[in-house]
Amino acid sequence: MKVCLFSFCFILSTFVSAQDKKWSSAVINKANTAKGEAYLNNKEKQVIFYLNLVRMDPKLFSETYLKKYLDSTKEQNSYSRSLKKTLDKTASMEPLTPQNDLYMMAKAHAIKLGKEGKTGHGNFSERVKKIKDNYSGYLGENCDYGEHSALEIVMRLLIDDGIKDLGHRENILDSKYHNIGTAIESHKRYKSNCVMDFGG
Repeated sequence: MKVCLFSFCFILSTFVSAQDKKWSSAVINKANTAKGEAYLNNKEKQVIFYLNLVRMDPKLFSETYLKKYLDSTKEQNSYSRSLKKTLDKTASMEPLTPQNDLYMMAKAHAIKLGKEGKTGHGNFSERVKKIKDNYSGYLGENCDYGEHSALEIVMRLLIDDGIKDLGHRENILDSKYHNIGTAIESHKRYKSNCVMDFGG
């Protein structure tokens, strides 16, 4: 296990360096809050890593990862433009720390959605009852569907194309959230789905 975790950290550091050398090793290490969580797979850990990067330095994320993503996908529209503006004015915040209870809630929902071929946040108020007291009742959820890389998952939810209230973006950039549970499971219709549950 130690070799696996070391390899994962090395891969992340190499990838960030290849993307843009402006990211310091201190920030990279601090963003990697999921590295020691054995219940998460590598892709789930990477999702949390990118969520933390954008929270810790929104402006730098815009100048590096977002710019490269938009240049490669040509995804230039009102949603991507508004994201750039939002990141430029958003203050730095603390990284999210993984919590097993949030992960179990996210995993159960991802499995259910996958088996039924459905989307959405059905029964959210019921699903959070068991853990809401752990988070002062401050909880939120994001879902993404399709076979995407960890970075694509985070980018798609940040851009939030077609979502008028930008709820997914707001969850990611909400400083009241301190904890995260992320689960990626197979999906009957979209092949894969990712559920993120946030706790304040």
